[in-house]
Amino acid sequence: MLTTILTFFSLQVFSQVCSCEKKSYLKNIISCNKTTLKNGAKIYWNYDCNSSWITFQNKNFKKKIFYLEEDLQDYSGRLGFIEWTETKNYFLVKNKVISGCCEPLEIFLFNKDNGNKIKKLGTLISEKDIGQNSYFLILQDLNTVLLFKSSDDQTYKFNLPKGRLEKSLKSSGDIHAEDYFKDAKFRNNIFTVNYKYLDENNRWKTAQLKIEL
Repeated sequence: MLTTILTFFSLQVFSQVCSCEKKSYLKNIISCNKTTLKNGAKIYWNYDCNSSWITFQNKNFKKKIFYLEEDLQDYSGRLGFIEWTETKNYFLVKNKVISGCCEPLEIFLFNKDNGNKIKKLGTLISEKDIGQNSYFLILQDLNTVLLFKSSDDQTYKFNLPKGRLEKSLKSSGDIHAEDYFKDAKFRNNIFTVNYKYLDENNRWKTAQLKIEL
């Protein structure tokens, strides 16, 4: 009898909630398909009539890692956490700070064993899938660019000339330095990306970041 009660309780605790009769259209907005990580942990959306949320679940517990209240439910998948990617030891989450265009996506690093957020890596410049690898080019701050490789969690760091991007933004009136980076390429195990900036005479120049992978 006790075993039956415990089994029922376990099913209740780990059950997924994905329905709201008065908002039936939500099923067309929120996909409740589960992502199963290589360690067996799962990440998935839930929703009811009061909120929508993303759950991280391992074999011992589950917890919410993101939440939208009722008045923002319709923006699920377009506001806040919108996508996640498994890496060797972590998972990366893309965070959209506004529902429309064109704010750069934030990139957060999570522990895939316990679902804890480790840190914000920066804002996304671009990404590219090559074979089994996903590469994320990230602006950590206005003086630092990161290239994150998903297969081994290796991070390559580029230090830009201090103040170069900040000056370019102030002088030009541009908002996002992420837009200065173009033509990211992988060729013969070499990564390159070009970026523009304003020199001391307020003329646009181009520089290149390059690293052997």
